[in-house]
Amino acid sequence: MLREKLVEIALEWQNKYGVAPSITPSISEYDAAILVGMSQKEYSDFMQGMTAVNKGFDFIYKGIRYQIKANRPSGKPNSDVSRVPKAKNYNFDILIWILYNKNYEIQEAWEWSVKDYIQAFDNKERLSPDDMRKGKKIVQITKQIETYNESSNTHKIINLNKTHSEGKDTTEYSFDGYHFYGKCALPYEIVRHYVETHPDITLTDLKRAFPDGEKMCGVKIFIKNINDVTEKERLNPKYKDLRNPIILSSGEKIVISNQYNPYRIDYFKKVANKLGYKIMERK
Repeated sequence: MLREKLVEIALEWQNKYGVAPSITPSISEYDAAILVGMSQKEYSDFMQGMTAVNKGFDFIYKGIRYQIKANRPSGKPNSDVSRVPKAKNYNFDILIWILYNKNYEIQEAWEWSVKDYIQAFDNKERLSPDDMRKGKKIVQITKQIETYNESSNTHKIINLNKTHSEGKDTTEYSFDGYHFYGKCALPYEIVRHYVETHPDITLTDLKRAFPDGEKMCGVKIFIKNINDVTEKERLNPKYKDLRNPIILSSGEKIVISNQYNPYRIDYFKKVANKLGYKIMERK
């Protein structure tokens, strides 16, 4: 995917020359457009008439003018984000601020109406991430670390923080109205059901039905032949269940990623909806 290639080149450039090219504005405008519901084609069509020096807003969707600000730390010592760029004018309706990690993966996204933005920041010279977090949350990823118990050969994921306004996400999802699953189990169950209802499907066609997407900021759905899982991946709880793979009619055994934060699960739901799955939610 084009976004993935751009990020890969930027990171390779940083590794070789020390400083990444300035792709954050372009990446963030694209990501914000996808976040608010634009399709890639809609965004592409709109941007054909735009220039890099357009003032006030970055794109328009459904009559709303969006201004995008973003930060991305390099990952080097003392590169943590402490200052957020401030809007130079108010010729927008909604401002979205995005915080990335060093790999250009969205960690947070917050929304401000122009009225609230002016009221909060018009007389403030320096804005911080904490200032932006007082807006409406679009995305916020819980930071995690992974621990490994050598004696039991098990991994455990530990949350380092909660989202600002919420505790643990207990949302459950159903595509048949009877069985409910957490967001990490839902993709496995839907892919399994899809294979059952398409008994002659190939792995290639399955990946085409559930495509990896730039809408996931370069993070893939991870449908993989179990034989292609590396030893390193086998020691990482990335896949739904290596001991219970989905078996295609060809005899191929496939595994599904279980790494789905709120942003990624929203993308997966859109993919599933296009395939005819009507997903219900309950808290």
